[in-house]
Amino acid sequence: MFADLGLVFVAEFVRRIRSRPFMIGTGIGVLMIGVFAVLPALMERGVSNSSNHIGVGGASAVRAQAEKLLGADDFTIVDVDTAPSNVTRQFLKEHDNIAGLVMVEKAEHGLRAIAYADDPGTFPVERVARDLSTLNIALGTGIPTQLVAHLRAIRIDVRGVGGRFDSATRAEATRGVTLFLVFILYLITLLNSQMLMASVAEEKTSRIAELLVASISPSALLSGKVLATGLAGILQLVIWSLTELFVGTKAGAIENFQTLVNAITPEIVVVFLIFFVVGFLEYSLLFAAAASLISRTEDLGSFTLPLVLPVISAFVIAQFALEAPNSQTVVVTSFIPLLSPFVMFTRFMVATIPLWQVGVAVLLNVAALAVIAPFAGKLYRVGLLLYGRTPKLSQIWAVLRS
Repeated sequence: MFADLGLVFVAEFVRRIRSRPFMIGTGIGVLMIGVFAVLPALMERGVSNSSNHIGVGGASAVRAQAEKLLGADDFTIVDVDTAPSNVTRQFLKEHDNIAGLVMVEKAEHGLRAIAYADDPGTFPVERVARDLSTLNIALGTGIPTQLVAHLRAIRIDVRGVGGRFDSATRAEATRGVTLFLVFILYLITLLNSQMLMASVAEEKTSRIAELLVASISPSALLSGKVLATGLAGILQLVIWSLTELFVGTKAGAIENFQTLVNAITPEIVVVFLIFFVVGFLEYSLLFAAAASLISRTEDLGSFTLPLVLPVISAFVIAQFALEAPNSQTVVVTSFIPLLSPFVMFTRFMVATIPLWQVGVAVLLNVAALAVIAPFAGKLYRVGLLLYGRTPKLSQIWAVLRS
């Protein structure tokens, strides 16, 4: 039994990592992770370049103060010598293609401002109003602008009280790590389970499985395939994680690398691997067993959808758990097998929960795996050698009861 298992495992693992789909999928994953790591910074830079250049017009005294406030942090001020009474798009283009022209003047009780924008929907009116509010208060009260700016600058130091995080920076870094790990768990579980399903279906429809089970037991064949697929998934996980860290650090997407590294503790690695293994085994066994029942590869879609829905549901609930880890729905689903590898891991990362809850979730998943494994093995055995037609429910039930 173990000799057959080892033989299938080695052969399947080597075949999988040398296969073109595995190489292409891993390469595309590396490319996409690299793109997603730098895309937010590129998009923010593009948006800021297009909307941060503005012009300021009006009386010289008020205009000078407004330019100083707007140009302090948020905007690049473009010189506008004389503002016409009728601002046109051509005028904005001629002045360095500015996003808009802000006309300011002193009013009876403060400041009056009118913005002429090429695209009013994207013009950063809230940032302009925030920056000019200091001048508005100064003109309305007579208090010097510098004093108003000093009084408005309130620094709030947020500190955790008995929770999981001692600072906002650490909380943000941990949520980023959690989102990345949950996404990787979702991606690897879904992709590799579907690859395993396609492999089983291909072997059955090509009748290769008939030759394999003549010399190797179906249980050893199924176990070897699942373990090889799982190890290949872990290999992809390592490659993608290293890519995210390297590209994110080089591109500046990870601003505080040391904070991110500190957020990944040994206990996080252990808990993640535990939930990854049990979750992957649960889904892989179910996908492989379902694939053994098809008679044509065209039928894969109809068998895949019911198995994909729990993975998608678990991923969606995990996103909700990032913000509300102790809500009733999240707490309940964190103990349900097939869902808890995603949800309980997210709760463990972002909330202070008793370790016994994590232990109970692991035990429930192990118990579910103990039920799924023989169920999938029997289903795999009966379905693998039936060609030309899908087994009837009565046949499946008879095999499961045996």
